[in-house]
Amino acid sequence: MSNEVSNEQLLQAIMDLSSEVNNLSLEMKKTNEKVDKLDTKVNELDSKVDKLDTKVNKLDSKVDKIDAKFEVLNEALINTQADVRLLKKAK
Repeated sequence: MSNEVSNEQLLQAIMDLSSEVNNLSLEMKKTNEKVDKLDTKVNELDSKVDKLDTKVNKLDSKVDKIDAKFEVLNEALINTQADVRLLKKAK
């Protein structure tokens, strides 16, 4: 039994390896394209999250202002009710 490899066998092995390398290169290219698309989507989502954070902060400040207004109105209402009771008692 001979350990020698014929030129045809060597050429076939090289062709097979070349085909595998080409297939791997194609798969790598497709994977890189998918990663690029995912990066783009992540960046878009980050931008949307930043916008939402800004809106939440604005809403927080508006809620704080409305809360302060309710406190003022509540205090004014209590004072008005107290004045009305005093006037009723004075009669």
